[in-house]
Amino acid sequence: DMDLAQAVPVDITGFRLQTLLGYQQYLPEKDKDQLASFWKVAVGLYGDLLWCKMSADEELTYDQADELIHVVQKALLNEGLKRGDNIFFCGEMHYELLLTFWAAVSMGIVVIPLSSKLSSSRINEYVQLFKPGLALTEPSLLVAFKDAGCNRIIMIDQQDNPDFKQNLSFLKWLEDAFESDLHSSYSPQAADIAVILYTTGSTGNPKGIPITHSKLIRSWRDINEPYTWKQSDNY
Repeated sequence: DMDLAQAVPVDITGFRLQTLLGYQQYLPEKDKDQLASFWKVAVGLYGDLLWCKMSADEELTYDQADELIHVVQKALLNEGLKRGDNIFFCGEMHYELLLTFWAAVSMGIVVIPLSSKLSSSRINEYVQLFKPGLALTEPSLLVAFKDAGCNRIIMIDQQDNPDFKQNLSFLKWLEDAFESDLHSSYSPQAADIAVILYTTGSTGNPKGIPITHSKLIRSWRDINEPYTWKQSDNY
């Protein structure tokens, strides 16, 4: 058996050599080809290890994140959201988005990330197309989503933003869900759509690409395996 070496351009000044085994094929176990099981395995393996740094002084372990994800699921259920419903993410990478992503896909809800630099007309177009049950967005985009007819908007907790409203904040949303006794009974399937990712539109109108649970896991695995990442590495 021979290794297959592939030169992949990283930027205009250099190349990264990526070594892939030509005969490798990833076939996940039947109960690990959807994201809820994928997350459960990660929590079991790395529970007390760092999962996310929220700020210079605040961080979450996998166990702590898992507890918050269950609360986010209650908050989503309080909104009446269910399998196949759509929610929007519109903002830079933030821990609220990460927690809500895992909560949503574990319930069969479809996550649609959007650029925070979208025009009001483009936001209106997407709201009319997908009819999201909820938008988790940066405070500065509140008016654009309201004008587009989005019925439920939660703000990323950017308290230094002049448009921030405490009554629409992510933390307030979670506080209201803590005492809820609702629980999701749906177990996502490998063929369920997990996310819809939009292209940049550099060659025309942006196109929404639906990605299933199994394909997303396969993609993560294909990205991860060629690089010898360690538990101490940060992303």
